[in-house]
Amino acid sequence: MKLLESVKLAMQCFSNSFINRNCEIVLIPKFNVYIGLDDVETDEDFKVKLCEWLSRDCSCVLRYSRDKRLIRYWQDNTNAFNKICGTNFTMEQMDYIYTYLGNGINHELTKQFVRSGFDRSIIEKIATTTELWGGNRN
Repeated sequence: MKLLESVKLAMQCFSNSFINRNCEIVLIPKFNVYIGLDDVETDEDFKVKLCEWLSRDCSCVLRYSRDKRLIRYWQDNTNAFNKICGTNFTMEQMDYIYTYLGNGINHELTKQFVRSGFDRSIIEKIATTTELWGGNRN
């Protein structure tokens, strides 16, 4: 039941959203921002998908050429993410989440992050390791 409540809340936060016949929740039709629901069975699965597929539109995607509209777009999406997930992330923190979890880059880490109650230290461990490896390549 919690999954259904999160999906309903997402559809309230994104007023033009809909679920299409491909079993995708299209959150922002204007830019085709969507999440596939075929493999979503729990509320946790849905929130993992939000981290992986909405974080980009909360932080760095360039949908508008004017800074004011772009920042408002990021902020609106971040606010919606926070409302759905019960978090209080800033746009900068969403950028961090996108960097390490976006586009499904590390699905298992994203699941750990959501299970932990969105504890950023879960990501920071991997981020520190990644930075160390990046620094040692030369």
